[in-house]
Amino acid sequence: MSQDAQRDQMSKKTVVYTMPGMDAVTVRRDEPYRVTADGALTMDLYYPPDSKGSATTPAVIFVTGFSDAGAERMLGSRFKDMGSFVSWA
Repeated sequence: MSQDAQRDQMSKKTVVYTMPGMDAVTVRRDEPYRVTADGALTMDLYYPPDSKGSATTPAVIFVTGFSDAGAERMLGSRFKDMGSFVSWA
């Protein structure tokens, strides 16, 4: 298997445990949380299917110690687009 195929395969791996409704979440992509001289820093927000928007909802925040540029070169995908991250929703 080529190195590119291994990278692609790794970036698509998801969590094993699934729950009903996981595929019905609302996703707001590239929401800015801070603006710097280099541009906006963004994150993706995932809301439960029945979220009203006004209620307080628990949150999980993934913080990586590696740059997205490095991850994309190494694994073929940005962290926030990898199956291991997005399948938590």
